[in-house]
Amino acid sequence: MPDKRPRPRMHPNDPGEFPPGKVIRLMHRSSAAIAPSSTNAETSNKPRTPPSTPSVASKDTPYRQGSSHPSSVPTQPSDSSQSRATKETLSLASANEARQYRRSLGRLGYTRSDMEKILCSEVDGAVYQYPKLCHEFFDVDTPQVDHILTNLAANPLLWCKPEGRWSIDCSDLQLENPKMYQALANLLDTIMHAAFKSRPFRPTPQQIIPLAEVRMVGDHSDDTNTSPDVVQGAIINKEKRHWGDLEFFAECKANRNKLGDALMQIARYSRALLTHQIYRKHVFSLALCGTWATFIRVSRSGLIYSEDINLESDPEAFIRAAAGLFALDDARFGYNTLFYYWPPLDHDVEKSSRELRFVTDNMRWTLVEILCHRMCLVGRATVVILLRRISNPQHHAVLKLIWRPSTRADENDSLLAFQDCPGICRRRWGLSDGSTAVQDPGSLNPSPYQHLFCELGGEEKQGIHESVPLNSSGSQQYQARLSRVKRGKTRKHSDSEVRHYTMVLMDEGVKLWRIQHLVHLLRVLRDAIIGYAHLVMAGQVHRDISEGNILCGPRNATELDKLWLDDGKIDSDSNDIVATLPDHTSARFEFGDISFLVPEDKISSNSPFGDYIEKRYAKQEPLGRLYDFEFVVEEARDDNEVRSVADRTGTFAFMPIAILSATEMQPVRHHFLHDLESFFWVFMWLIFIRADMLDRQDIDSRKTFQKIFYGKSPEDSKLVLLLKVPELNILVNRLVGDDPGWRDTNIFVLKFAALIVKYLHTPKPADLDQYRRLKADEKPGSEPKPKPEPEPELEPGSESNPDPAPAPAPAPARATAPKPKLPLDMSLEERWDIIHDIVGAFDGVIQDNQGQGMGSVSGS
Repeated sequence: MPDKRPRPRMHPNDPGEFPPGKVIRLMHRSSAAIAPSSTNAETSNKPRTPPSTPSVASKDTPYRQGSSHPSSVPTQPSDSSQSRATKETLSLASANEARQYRRSLGRLGYTRSDMEKILCSEVDGAVYQYPKLCHEFFDVDTPQVDHILTNLAANPLLWCKPEGRWSIDCSDLQLENPKMYQALANLLDTIMHAAFKSRPFRPTPQQIIPLAEVRMVGDHSDDTNTSPDVVQGAIINKEKRHWGDLEFFAECKANRNKLGDALMQIARYSRALLTHQIYRKHVFSLALCGTWATFIRVSRSGLIYSEDINLESDPEAFIRAAAGLFALDDARFGYNTLFYYWPPLDHDVEKSSRELRFVTDNMRWTLVEILCHRMCLVGRATVVILLRRISNPQHHAVLKLIWRPSTRADENDSLLAFQDCPGICRRRWGLSDGSTAVQDPGSLNPSPYQHLFCELGGEEKQGIHESVPLNSSGSQQYQARLSRVKRGKTRKHSDSEVRHYTMVLMDEGVKLWRIQHLVHLLRVLRDAIIGYAHLVMAGQVHRDISEGNILCGPRNATELDKLWLDDGKIDSDSNDIVATLPDHTSARFEFGDISFLVPEDKISSNSPFGDYIEKRYAKQEPLGRLYDFEFVVEEARDDNEVRSVADRTGTFAFMPIAILSATEMQPVRHHFLHDLESFFWVFMWLIFIRADMLDRQDIDSRKTFQKIFYGKSPEDSKLVLLLKVPELNILVNRLVGDDPGWRDTNIFVLKFAALIVKYLHTPKPADLDQYRRLKADEKPGSEPKPKPEPEPELEPGSESNPDPAPAPAPAPARATAPKPKLPLDMSLEERWDIIHDIVGAFDGVIQDNQGQGMGSVSGS
């Protein structure tokens, strides 16, 4: 058996479990398993693949602890407490619902220690010295900078008139104290004012000051109690500065050998700034270590920094670099200039009347709601925003911002390939706008401080731990050896580290948690599966099926298309006709009233894919849409592309069992059946969330939620849940309660689970027999009743065959997932047969429950 590979730590302070109070509310009460844990050594020692293995791909898996939301993250721009306040964009009801949902998923903020460990995971050693930084980014030798220096030559703070040369008094720069902070602030403020030009995001010169006793505040609790030494930004009051207002910051240290510590703090500050300013693309900063100044650029690929500049011996180089930095326009300074405030920031208006807006070609939009915000420093940093068109308040759209790796295709191109396919979101506009690349990547030198920004893998740590004695000095020896191993690692820059900034504008959609009826939710998910079938028919896999990547569309797609017709008119900020808050989100999407749903007809199970689509959507357009095509790849890609880390993409909670069980010794190719399993976990997750929002969760169900979605071995817990049919039935009934709008939820779950077991796992006849025997009218907890039926046969493509003879069905002592058999030899017809089998489970429950509260064809 391969050597054990320990499960990655899901939180920096804990070897495997989330610490109390740090996990989402759904799971904070307990961490017990849904079934008694097995003590079987084979199960407990099976190999694991740490997602934190150093790799570009590993940083793209959004199950890292750092990207999850604190409970207080803003729902709409007006929720921010920064000085650039904006007016409300959501109705009170919609905003309160969204806040309740986020609270159900929220967690407490991370401490400084937590955040530094998270930064190690995110940055992963991507720290480089770039000697050309100042010349490339600040244009230090241009006539513009020459002109600024001409103006500064009259300032005694920077120019020694008797000697006719540049000179900086460094007497206060030798100690890390308020005098040092004030001296640096005075230098930078003088240079900034000489270089200043009014810009949309920086319309007036904000004084550069030492923070001293002033504290930083923010919109959420992740490490926001930390403060830079010197800052520039709008002022809330004398006691506070806000991360959402900062334009620039600097860090001071007493001597040159503290640069590594300064870089770590600047990384923390940059993370806070970027998560509070969704329109910022990168951050420039400065570290002053004694008399040595270093300029830093922090991007979604990592940190690069200049050569040290000595303020005593080469003051002109420092002045030129600082002047070039503060003379940059908004775009080069780091702002996405497609965003803007209206009225502009230099207009004297009530702050509550201002909006944050976005422009696409001839259309202008107001930011309404932040649907998704992946908080990280290095990585994709995905932000998804609901927009409302200024000239037509009934016209909404979804904007996605993402930093895609250079190894991945542009999502705009991926969506265009499926532009008119039912069940797939329609891309309306898109742009790739810049990257994290430098002009001369060969000049990126590995930093001697890389070891401060990296974590060792589980095997390396285990080896070091076993090599030190178990005595009082063992801990010190372990830390010393750990430090030596880290220092011995050097990461050279690779082109694969470059990230490209991509913007995609798509049709409007809302999160599935707002849906209030089972039939509505099933139709949305079914339509998304039909959308996914188009990828399968094209030989591709999605690899990130999650609740955030399936959105519910409005009830009338035809009317939506009309809103996008180009009439040649250009939107103007002055033609804003929205005088009051928009309608409640539920009113636009009819979550409470489902009379707009047209009853569906039964379609033959033998219908080909094209015939099914034609018949199913003859009366009503699809309601659900599949979004986010960033991880789409060819299913039949080369074997050398199928690596255990690279194929473990997606959102952790919804990953299929086989992918979670993958190891480096036994990698698993992600195929279309895995994506279909993820749809099952999306549905289960939604009914857990709905129960929590309705306060229907009990201790046992909270334990179950933690284990199957966020536990140490979720693949084991998921398989146990699939195979323990009576317990699954009881769980679903407990979560749903007696709500008539969710009748037959347990029937659907059992049907779907049976198909997942049938096609993906190792079912025994007795396992499948449990699904057949369990009747819908059985009370929770009752014993399953036998039902004489012929034994079902496995369809082509199942990952293993059942035992040749029936066997009893004891509760599994251990839960292991077999290595899947890649179904590349299936024909398209065979693939559709499997998908249609699953779609049939949706259709059956939909048709059994449609009618009450639903409309007719004439009323659609």
